[in-house]
Amino acid sequence: SSIGGGRILITRINNFETEFTATSCALIINQYDKKGVISDISKVLADNDINIGTMKLSRETKGETASCIIETDGIVPAYVVDTLKEIKDVLSVKAINLEA
Repeated sequence: SSIGGGRILITRINNFETEFTATSCALIINQYDKKGVISDISKVLADNDINIGTMKLSRETKGETASCIIETDGIVPAYVVDTLKEIKDVLSVKAINLEA
């Protein structure tokens, strides 16, 4: 959706509801809906000095797959994306790195 001023609001990614404006760097993560996965993701970010600005979680059905949109305060390096992909219950990770 267009929200004016050349800005957009993304409300759905891969069948998951979300709210994402694409005005900052972000991660789009698909994972299994299991306890501890979000903790594992945030630990990788913290261990690499990446601050979470906002986080939006969505799932279709409890215990199935889920989506996590994390807006960060800076660029997420490729090696961090690769580390996130190694987390057991993470299915995919996409980074949106906008120029500062």
